[in-house]
Amino acid sequence: MQFSNGQVKWIDKFIPMKAPDHWQNHTNYSMALDRDVLDIYDDADADDAFIMDAKYEATSGAEVADKQKHLTEDQRKLLAQALQNTDEIFDGQLRIQA
Repeated sequence: MQFSNGQVKWIDKFIPMKAPDHWQNHTNYSMALDRDVLDIYDDADADDAFIMDAKYEATSGAEVADKQKHLTEDQRKLLAQALQNTDEIFDGQLRIQA
């Protein structure tokens, strides 16, 4: 929190702080507590979570590791080792993991 400029920093975003009298305004706290207003925001966020159907090609952990060209050869070997026994993850099927 940066009280000097009235901002809160979260990761790389700056969010302005509320004015000291913000919650004294009836409209502000009514909207904050109104379930219909909150539902509007929930609906907007839900659209971002929708995943379209797509065709996924089966691959292997070793192939995934080998394609990570930004890694060094040793790092790719370590990644391939970490991805051993993960055939279900890369089998080309889209499913929700619990």
